[in-house]
Amino acid sequence: MKTGFVPSRRLRGCEAEVKRNAGTSILLSALLGCASPAATASQWSLWQFVPPPGEPIERPEVRAWQRVEGRSFCQFALYAPMASSGDVQDDFAAEWGQLARARGVASPAPAPLVAAAANGWTRSEATGEERGAAAGRYTVRQLSFSGHGQRMSAVVTGNDAALCATSGEAFLASLLPLPPRAAAAPVTTPVPAAAGPEVAPSITAQTWMKTAASYSHWGSNFSLGELAKLSRGQGYARRSWQFGTDGRYRFRVEVWSMTYKPNEVSGIEDTGRWRMEGDRVIVEPESAVAYVEDKQTRRRLHEQPAKTAPTVYRGRMQWLSGMGAWYLVLAPQDGRPTLREGDFDNQPGFPNAYFYGPPPRVGG
Repeated sequence: MKTGFVPSRRLRGCEAEVKRNAGTSILLSALLGCASPAATASQWSLWQFVPPPGEPIERPEVRAWQRVEGRSFCQFALYAPMASSGDVQDDFAAEWGQLARARGVASPAPAPLVAAAANGWTRSEATGEERGAAAGRYTVRQLSFSGHGQRMSAVVTGNDAALCATSGEAFLASLLPLPPRAAAAPVTTPVPAAAGPEVAPSITAQTWMKTAASYSHWGSNFSLGELAKLSRGQGYARRSWQFGTDGRYRFRVEVWSMTYKPNEVSGIEDTGRWRMEGDRVIVEPESAVAYVEDKQTRRRLHEQPAKTAPTVYRGRMQWLSGMGAWYLVLAPQDGRPTLREGDFDNQPGFPNAYFYGPPPRVGG
């Protein structure tokens, strides 16, 4: 199985076009034209990009997409900016080391190619190979940007060039690093149009989610035993709340592994009644089951009773300008982790609480 990512002649031509148009309004068109004539750009943090194919995962520090076909996988990820060391090569090595640890390996950083980029940034890029206990050999292609006192990276990881090469090149070619002032502009969010920085959505307005992927789950503390599956290969775990206007709720945990029964998802489903009293969200369970479902059809294959308990949360909405979205913060009133959710997320600034965001936006 071939795993390497080799820049195509078309991509190299796009890069030449970008260099000719650097610093002009034509730059974005040149970048997007490399990816797809009909592609639509999205913005997150200091990234302008065309979303790649795959199942989207959104968290405060990463936007990712995962594509799986049989034993082949391809992952695309954008990471939020961090403080720069002031040296481009050191920034690249620091990003590589940190992200390799998140992938569960100790991989030395390859020597990157360095070049000037748009909007006052400098780019550095290199490709390396890693081997995981479950995923086997795979290729990692990292594109980092340094500038404005910050560093940030995009990564394409995969074990099949036929699956990853074209989409990986298009994704990386679409990237445009933005100047820091661009992050202040809110981006489109999946909450109702009336909601925005000044108007928080209702708790019933959408499904609220927390997702962790095996290749990047910083700050996530899912405590279900089934999360051991994620150490065996690529996968994800997701918590979600739906608070209905009819006074009923549905809480669900879903776990999937590419290498351990990849045709199934499993987790916990907890349903019952809920109400609000001031800032208190009161949850009264009626049923909780541990389940196994067919991943494609969602047909229930097995279920058995699971533990749960009534909970009183202190609830609040928090606007994150860098994400351009509202987040639901649920903090148990007694200060203890709940049976249904496990360990606290410990999101910076929100200790002893659970942090839920909008559902992923398929296709950008």
